[in-house]
Amino acid sequence: SIIGYDAIFFKGGDQWIYYDTYRGTLLEDAVEYVFNNGGVLSGTSAGLHILSEVVFTAEHGTVYSEEALEDPFNIYMTLENDFIPGFSGAVFASHFSERGRLGRIIGFLGNLDLSEGEELIGIGVDDKTAFCIDTNRVGTAHGTGAVNLYHAGSNNTFSISETRLLASDIEVSQLLNACTVNLNTMAISGFTDYTEPAFSG
Repeated sequence: SIIGYDAIFFKGGDQWIYYDTYRGTLLEDAVEYVFNNGGVLSGTSAGLHILSEVVFTAEHGTVYSEEALEDPFNIYMTLENDFIPGFSGAVFASHFSERGRLGRIIGFLGNLDLSEGEELIGIGVDDKTAFCIDTNRVGTAHGTGAVNLYHAGSNNTFSISETRLLASDIEVSQLLNACTVNLNTMAISGFTDYTEPAFSG
């Protein structure tokens, strides 16, 4: 019955249960069929995590930002790219600002760059916020939080010092409500007002 759906929504919970239960099954095939035939995939929390090309599976539980930066290859950094073929070239994260996941997503990017030679975009979505990506890979933010974009700059080099992750050039953008980004070029539109930070001393 699933192959007749126009949209599929994955609720929150535990992404390891999604990954462990449905990988290699007819349900996974059906979700891929819907997506490849114009259907919409969506999800919240753990349901968001499983929709990117690389999935943080949380097989051994969550990983915190300080752990990801202290050692991007620690036992909790379980990243896989063999699940539902959702959005390519990215790794998603939910509850982004609320749970302080900036360091964690940089850890994901460093892990993938150093182990697989992959340069992905880290996309972190705040609570009460949606990020809608169309077939042209143009994403629009909706809601009261931000969509946080992290990717290696043109001069970036990831490296390891003892076990710690170092990065020389990470570019960061935050999309507010109704702002868009072309995820092919990283060009952002929709901002009408700019505020320059004021420094004192």
